[in-house]
Amino acid sequence: MLQNKDTTDIITVNLRIYGIVQGVGYRHWTVKTAQKYGISGWVRNRIDGSVEAILKGTKDSIDEMITSCYNGPSFANVEKIDIKLGEYSGEENKFIELPSL
Repeated sequence: MLQNKDTTDIITVNLRIYGIVQGVGYRHWTVKTAQKYGISGWVRNRIDGSVEAILKGTKDSIDEMITSCYNGPSFANVEKIDIKLGEYSGEENKFIELPSL
């Protein structure tokens, strides 16, 4: 999914997830799923109805997480995900839910 020569490299991506992703438990699901994959970062709702997330982890864990994000929790309906390389300077080994923006 992401182009990177070494699957053990630590990378950071910014996701914007669009569709029916608010009011369906998407943020809570994202926290639990990121913890399962050992990903650091955060997730929050955006005023435009999307969900934004910063993910930091190995290329393999990020690829798995992005694949999972296309499905999301059972009541979500993801239409698209914009993915950009990002930066994260927060606490390692912790994934949190931030207030909406």
